[in-house]
Amino acid sequence: MPLERPDLHSMLTRIRAGDEDAARELLVHFEPHVRRVVRRRLPSMLRSKFDSLDFVQSVWGDFFARLNRGQIDFDTEAQLAKFLAVVARSKVANETRRRAALKFDVRKEVDLGTGVIKVPGKNQDPTPSQNYAAHERLALILSGRPQVHKKVLEMRSEGFTFHEIADQLEIDERTARRIVEAVEKELGLNNVGQ
Repeated sequence: MPLERPDLHSMLTRIRAGDEDAARELLVHFEPHVRRVVRRRLPSMLRSKFDSLDFVQSVWGDFFARLNRGQIDFDTEAQLAKFLAVVARSKVANETRRRAALKFDVRKEVDLGTGVIKVPGKNQDPTPSQNYAAHERLALILSGRPQVHKKVLEMRSEGFTFHEIADQLEIDERTARRIVEAVEKELGLNNVGQ
């Protein structure tokens, strides 16, 4: 349901005056839009590192800070939606560039779902024999483990956050993290990129 100009203008005025209900109403109305933009833009290599809600919260933090300083104002809902989308895309792009720097080069990591190993310091894809060996090693490590371990790794490789995995599998978030860390340790990945 679109917000009309008087409604949007009065809502923004109320937010500037510190009305938490108005801020909550604005969040409920626009948060799904911001989340969609972030999820579309977030590269798969960063999905295991960040929850899309981290970016969404950062977008809202910037929005409310600029609104309170009087730096922004909007005549239409479309203008506000476009502004939020630009900020969301910018935040994802900035983090992608930052992570692509040598210190955080995610290309040097292993995708536990496929078992593909990227060799540190090289920007080339692994050979088919390296992929096969990685798959075999991962299968060996997973053999004899409970089904929930396999499901955690599968979901993680599909880009689910630890929070989402814990909710869907009805386990503690720390348990999901420990499962992934244990497999990484067995694969010898705790020193990759260092």
